[in-house]
Amino acid sequence: MAIWDGRRSAIPEDLLAADLDALSGVLAEIQDAEFRARVADVLWVCRKDYKAAQTAVDAYIESSRVLESGDMWPPFSERLERAMQLGAKIGRLKQFHLKAIQAVEDAIARHEPTEKGLLCARLMHFLLADRVGDAKKYAPLSEKFAKIMEGVPNWHFARDYWQLKAVWDSKDGKLDDARTAQLQIANTYVKLAESFTTAAQPSYLGAAGWMAKAVQALREAKADATDIENTHRRLLDFQKRSMSEMETIQIPLENAPDLEKKLEESAKAAAAHVAGHCFEDAIIRFAFVAEPSRPDELKKRIEDPNSGGVFTQLFGTTTVRSDGQTSDTKPPLASDDPKEREIAVLKEMYSQARTVDWRLRVQVSIEPARQQIVSEHPARPMDLMFLVQDNPFVPLGREGLFLRGLHAGLHGDLVLALHLLLPQIENSVREIFTARGIITSKLESDQTQDERDMGWMLAHAEMSKIFGPGMAFDLRGLLVERFGLNLRNDIAHGLLAESQMVTEGALYAWWLTLRLCCIPIAAAQQESKA
Repeated sequence: MAIWDGRRSAIPEDLLAADLDALSGVLAEIQDAEFRARVADVLWVCRKDYKAAQTAVDAYIESSRVLESGDMWPPFSERLERAMQLGAKIGRLKQFHLKAIQAVEDAIARHEPTEKGLLCARLMHFLLADRVGDAKKYAPLSEKFAKIMEGVPNWHFARDYWQLKAVWDSKDGKLDDARTAQLQIANTYVKLAESFTTAAQPSYLGAAGWMAKAVQALREAKADATDIENTHRRLLDFQKRSMSEMETIQIPLENAPDLEKKLEESAKAAAAHVAGHCFEDAIIRFAFVAEPSRPDELKKRIEDPNSGGVFTQLFGTTTVRSDGQTSDTKPPLASDDPKEREIAVLKEMYSQARTVDWRLRVQVSIEPARQQIVSEHPARPMDLMFLVQDNPFVPLGREGLFLRGLHAGLHGDLVLALHLLLPQIENSVREIFTARGIITSKLESDQTQDERDMGWMLAHAEMSKIFGPGMAFDLRGLLVERFGLNLRNDIAHGLLAESQMVTEGALYAWWLTLRLCCIPIAAAQQESKA
């Protein structure tokens, strides 16, 4: 549950055999359903005690009824979810699994007449996750709730129910009805975008983000080409108007005797940039609290003979891993060989970005803004759902992975965030390349086909055209360059200890992923900048 000062709170595996024997001995005597469920669950987790799991299913269902509330429903629904999980583990669609399923369906029936939120949606998600539930019953129920939420209006809740309607219809083989529901999902995005432009303090930045999702949703629903084009044009208009809202915070560092004071002022400005805004607006503003690197300016700084030390000009350099082994070498910047000099400059750019630029950007902008958001918004994973649904950078079926990675990074768990997000970034880049007609696989002489690696894609000439030179430079330096951070390769090969993943560079990599999710249509972004 918590880690602090090298210590942590307890986990079930800390219990000794004697402890587990004691729990097993008193299990039948425990009167409180919640306590009984927890003890039985621990016995299942630690000993795979089949009868304890059965006891836990019954106790969780009983505890859910004690905790049941229409307003504060997460605790009650979590007990039902755990009951379904345990029931499935000890026998899918057998006695205890069916008992848990029935408890969920009974809860939906009880709360249907008074539903004003997402309780029934959450419970239906449990059924779908276990591939159970009557689609003929729950598809019309989802549509009913969606229309109720539209009447409020609450476009977020309405979209969740329309998405459920689409899934239930697909499960029932009603593909035309599912497509109609998908069009309604796109409509919720449009309505939400429009609400940002008519608010007391209009936000075209927020409107553009939701309109981009509308375009993507219309494409996935195979909507009429004219409707897609018109929505795309509105997106471009919103993006153009939003440029005045995306202000990058910069401070002059040259010849600054009061540097520390300026850094503190910049950190306060970054926190103020996201303070006092709703969670979604704060996240979008957070994505633009800093800018990616500017390779041309960085290259100019390195090539200036007065800016660097004499040793980097005259001698080559090596970079080593934590075990002392050399991972890469760099020729001297003053090499007489033009090709060597070009390689040296590029590697020095990544080196300086790693040691100076990325760290400074995190310390004075990104980290203060992240802490401000966390202090104001105790966000759950589902609160970030707006970033990953119907997002061209997040392929279908990958939403949950992005969601968990983004949520983990927001709360400072960079180890989990990097392991979840780095492989998905690679897949997303590959999907975008493929959509643009770039072949990302190679055909061997024996007719086998393997995907090209991340380094090949990040070094591709189209990378800068698609993502912009700054984003392309940073992704390459962070993920695959050894004079950068080489996070993708080092983590994939298990070369980093936990402490080596909790760095400013790692947080910067997570923030860039968040930024990519906040700018979901790269082509539209380039058009609006032009």
